[in-house]
Amino acid sequence: MRRSTLPVARAARRTVVAALAALSIVAGTAWAGFAGTGVDVSSYQHVQALNWSKAKADGVTFAFIKATEGRTYTNPYFAGDWAACANLGIYRGAYHFALPSKGTAAAQARYFVKVAGLQRGSGVLPPVLDLEKTGGLGVRALRTWTATWLQTVQDLTGRDPMIYVSPYFWKTYLGNSKAFTEYPLWIAEYGVRAPEVPGGWSTWSFWQSTSSGRINGIAGHVDVDRWNGDAAHLALMANVTDGSTPPSTTGTTSPSPVPTTLTVAVNKPAVYADTPVTFTGALNASGAAVSGRRVSLWQQPQGTTTWTRIGLTTTDTTGRYTFTRTPTGTASYFVKWGGNATYAPTSSPTQTVTLLQPATSTLSLASSRSLVYPGQDSLFSGRLGTATAPLVGKTVWVWKQRAGATRWRRVGSATTTSTGAFSLRVTPTVTASYVARWRGGTAYLAAESTPVSVTYQPTIPTTVTLHLSRRNAYAGQRVAVSGTLSSPVGALTSQSVELYQQGEGDTEPTLAATLSTDRSGAFAVALGTTATTTYTVRYAGTSPYEPAAADPATVTLLPPHPTTLSLTSRHDSIRAGRQLALRGHLLTDGQGLANRRIRVFRRFFGDSTWHRVRVTRTQGSHGYWAVTVRHRQGAVYRAVYSGAMRFEPAQSPGLRVRVH
Repeated sequence: MRRSTLPVARAARRTVVAALAALSIVAGTAWAGFAGTGVDVSSYQHVQALNWSKAKADGVTFAFIKATEGRTYTNPYFAGDWAACANLGIYRGAYHFALPSKGTAAAQARYFVKVAGLQRGSGVLPPVLDLEKTGGLGVRALRTWTATWLQTVQDLTGRDPMIYVSPYFWKTYLGNSKAFTEYPLWIAEYGVRAPEVPGGWSTWSFWQSTSSGRINGIAGHVDVDRWNGDAAHLALMANVTDGSTPPSTTGTTSPSPVPTTLTVAVNKPAVYADTPVTFTGALNASGAAVSGRRVSLWQQPQGTTTWTRIGLTTTDTTGRYTFTRTPTGTASYFVKWGGNATYAPTSSPTQTVTLLQPATSTLSLASSRSLVYPGQDSLFSGRLGTATAPLVGKTVWVWKQRAGATRWRRVGSATTTSTGAFSLRVTPTVTASYVARWRGGTAYLAAESTPVSVTYQPTIPTTVTLHLSRRNAYAGQRVAVSGTLSSPVGALTSQSVELYQQGEGDTEPTLAATLSTDRSGAFAVALGTTATTTYTVRYAGTSPYEPAAADPATVTLLPPHPTTLSLTSRHDSIRAGRQLALRGHLLTDGQGLANRRIRVFRRFFGDSTWHRVRVTRTQGSHGYWAVTVRHRQGAVYRAVYSGAMRFEPAQSPGLRVRVH
């Protein structure tokens, strides 16, 4: 369709389709068996004056004429072509070339009607919206733009507009929307035997099959169109209601009207506000489906006597139709078929849809904490329902109002479960009141809970514990000092704590170690014992945590147990070179010490140096030990025990052994 006044678009349209479809018009020959041939023209075709008489003689029965583009351009040839077609009895329609980037849809629709008129005369086809440019709009925005233009023209003229578009444009730039099927479709697709029908339409009304047609009276190439129906139906589409005779067409007859029946069913006879209702039914004649016919939906609100048409659609190949509407009140509905030369008019039975009143709902809210600290969360929970049942799958919003403020702010949302319960975890940062709100729905009124207050404390108290692995220890014995650093919000990790110690004679505690808490808030260190010592742990505090100190704990130093070590032999004189048996016991408080290390030393007569000659261990509960040495000359023997944490060291008296 050569429509745009822009030179680039006009030049691009000069491309000729390589192979025409079998149903295209070539050399002025009309399609056989169809109700007529049509053309659509703009200023582009006026390289020479158009001869509409020759065009009609060549089989043209209808024409679409460009009226406007955007909100400022008017086709200078529109008025002349419109009058010529009217005088010759050629059905005529006006179209608007949409420029979504050049103004609002409503402004362009008003401009179109201002130029083209109300489009109500006999022989006038529906006004057309020509969609070929997006104007940079996305899918959703372009859908809205299109719907606004169509509705505005419908309101201004009382006519149902028609959409001109290609399958590619509709699928790509309007997302293959199925929301416009109540409007007739004029499809543009070249080089095919049958056009693709996008967007949920059951069929097409007009098909622009080529931009390279040849028609007598029109110089050069012209867009050629086909009507999808018979002559009588085309006359109805062209608003012929005054009994005038439609233009003659090749091979077309008008049979006597066949009686028809029209059914209607509603999927929801009682609904709440904002709930869509679907009306379905079928148009039949003598038991057979009547397809491709326009049926209308009518409404009479309760308490009124006026019926108003609220929708139009086309029956599909099985004669069926569908309307979807959202009632705003209780009303009666019926569906009407206006009839044509082939099929008699008929109306469906009346259906009533009742608008129900929403039920009252209740909403509760509770908080898991009434006092929180920095970083601590609170679980808000509640339940949504009516007096008889829970409300499931509903979105509940929690709002807060700071202490001293007047404005409520939204915190977050949660979805109700199968029991109507919901929960939302929140980390408060200020003292505030909280409420839960549900906006309601078609069947239920909105609800709001009673406010719940949560106090926020900006600093967090802390607690330090101190534990000693033993409270009494011997000298050198290690004591494990451990503890935890915690708060109401949990353990404190990677925090420094200081361990202090104070001996019995000290006047002030001194720092023994600086420790770091682990992931569980714990700390630990092992220290050796040298004296009775009192320990404590201090935490200096880091924002937002407060300082803390543990209760002191004391380790008492225990004195070691005294020990005695004996050394004996059966001989005090032995032959040189013979084996000498030495033995003894290690005792403490009369009890033997087992498994203790005993060293045996020897000093020869006349020598002051002691030499270790044997090492052994005590055995059994008597602390018994024994060794043998080779005795070469007179000597003094002595056994030595070095002691341990709990036991003092000891050595035996010297044992003199001579040689004879």
